[in-house]
Amino acid sequence: MNKFLDITRIESGKVQPNKTVVNLAEVVTTVLGNYASLAQEKDIRVDWEHPDEPVPVHADREMMTQLVLNLYSNAVKYSPPGRVVTVRLNQRGKDVVLEVEDQGYGIPKKDLPHIFDKFYRASNVAEQDSGPRGSGLGLALVQHIVRMHGGRIAVASEEGRGTRFRVTLPALRDERKKRSGIGQEDVQSWRGATETIDG
Repeated sequence: MNKFLDITRIESGKVQPNKTVVNLAEVVTTVLGNYASLAQEKDIRVDWEHPDEPVPVHADREMMTQLVLNLYSNAVKYSPPGRVVTVRLNQRGKDVVLEVEDQGYGIPKKDLPHIFDKFYRASNVAEQDSGPRGSGLGLALVQHIVRMHGGRIAVASEEGRGTRFRVTLPALRDERKKRSGIGQEDVQSWRGATETIDG
């Protein structure tokens, strides 16, 4: 119900992002740590690949947290036990790119054009989803959040092989980075760019 209320308020314009300088790498790390049990329960390994330095974006921290959590939890939910979920974050020129890739059941080709529609569930979900029935709002909410931040989202999937979601957001301009308070001490804290969160 919370997702329904959130997306309804967003669509009506009652909720606007409270944008600050956010280290997206830190947000992802926090989400993966706080919700590691989702993967552990299914013996799923989570690979987290990120740059050595912070990845600042001008964004609403709470919305970024919701975005990452929705994509991560979907990847775990629709993956068989013992598989791998990979989360990647990097900066490509003027863009910050976040990818969440799984080795799960995949999305049928005919469902891909509708995957971000409210209440839509892929035609193969019922036979694969052993947990509580989803609301069908998670990906719609992600798309709204991305658009509110001037970004874009894409999905690639092959049934039986897995799915990859790619979120592209505007990178923080250099002059704003200098005023952001993200300094060399933060860069040092992110050394060690590839981590495995064991399930």
